[in-house]
Order: sequence, then structure tokens, then C-alpha cells
Amino acid sequence: MPRNSISGFSAFADDLREFASETAEARERTRRVPDQAVDYIAHEVFDASQRDVPVKSGQLKNSGKVYRREDGVWVIRYTADHALAIEGGADPHIIEPRDADALRFETESGEVVYTMRVRHPGNDAQPFLGPNIDAHREQLPDEMGARLVATLRRAYR
Repeated sequence: MPRNSISGFSAFADDLREFASETAEARERTRRVPDQAVDYIAHEVFDASQRDVPVKSGQLKNSGKVYRREDGVWVIRYTADHALAIEGGADPHIIEPRDADALRFETESGEVVYTMRVRHPGNDAQPFLGPNIDAHREQLPDEMGARLVATLRRAYR
């Protein structure tokens, strides 16, 4: 044994090197945890809204998308023209053609009608997205915490 050595120091130094390596790995893994948690919750909200969206023609449901923008912000959106009127309701209003000479629609009996304007009676809200955002809002900290703990446990086995 070298004259100036401390008993057990080499083993302790090895343990410290291993701990430093594990810590570097844990730091890299935990850096991704917030994005993973938000990704999970965003998809949970979207999936729940898809279950709750009122379906008449399927256009509204099919217009739903969930994605992450380049700046990292998650977006859940429904692009159908009537999405906001369904989510939040609509007052009575006039509908006129935008990109056509006339409006075309079918009556309940199957008759095709063309007209220059229609007086829409308005509709009550049938929220499908907002309530699901509210229902999942408080899950994010728990999801992030659970993922962080699991990541750290894997790193320090």
C-alpha cells in the first residue's frame, strides 16, 4: 500500500466517478421530461375531445389536429368552419356564400336547395374541447413529476 494513501479512497473515488456519470446521464434524460409530459397530456386532451365532439357529417371531427409547433408550443385545433359555433354556441345570424354564387344544402327530405342567404337560428354550445382541457389541466404536474421520478430511478439504479 502506498505510504500516503487513505484506506478505501480508491473505491470511494470510483464510486464518485460512477455517480458523476450517472448524474450526467440523468441530467440529459430529465431535460426531455417536460416535453414528454406535455406531449402525453396534449394527446390525452385531443383523444378525449375526439370522443366528445358532436358528429353529424364527420367534418368537425375530421378537422381535429394535435401537433407541436417549431417553437415548442402544443396546439389542439379544429379547423372546420363551424367548430367555434359548436364549441361556444352561436347567436342567430345570416349565412351568405363566400366563394360561390349561391349556398347549396339538402333538406331533411333530401331535396337540394340553392339560395343566396339563410337565416341560421343559432345554436346552444356543445363544448367538446374546453371541458377536456379543464379536466386534464391539473394532471400535468403529476404526469411531469411521475416521469421525472421514473427517469431518475432508472438513472441511479
